[in-house]
Amino acid sequence: ETLEGVRRLDEILAARDDYAMTCVHYGHYDYSLDAGHWPFLRQNTQAFWDIVHPIVRQTEAAGCTYIHTPLGELTNDELLLSVVHHLNETCRAPYGMTPLNFHQSQLNARPPLAADVMQTPSFTLAQRIEIAKQTIQTFCDHRVSKRSFSLKEGAFITPHEYRAALRFLDEHEGRAA
Repeated sequence: ETLEGVRRLDEILAARDDYAMTCVHYGHYDYSLDAGHWPFLRQNTQAFWDIVHPIVRQTEAAGCTYIHTPLGELTNDELLLSVVHHLNETCRAPYGMTPLNFHQSQLNARPPLAADVMQTPSFTLAQRIEIAKQTIQTFCDHRVSKRSFSLKEGAFITPHEYRAALRFLDEHEGRAA
């Protein structure tokens, strides 16, 4: 779930029998925080899948099951079905996906009808700063009691995104002019 972990995945998989490892779960939020992504890569971007494809190939080559990262956009059915479609195209073996709510579980259980909705977003520095400010405000205003995450109108914001937004603002806020 870190840059180093992904870089050393073959080494980790080589020791799978020592640890009775049968699955590899890609932790997009941990990886993006460690990689310094801002905003975090969305699952409908080629950059996201450029990270996932080698993980899937290595995992399946080692005889393990790939488990896909959660989709934080809880009510974006089109995106979820697109992700499932893309996983069906990418994975040669059965795979898993981590749902964040019952609706995602139900939707994931039916065959995807949607095609890919891949995008190539491009953000100016000012837009990235604004996204960071909105993420921080939303996280603080809608943090779920006694939980580490925030929920607002179907958006799941992890503490990873909150920390990345704080770090990004600390490094870039004065440069948006």
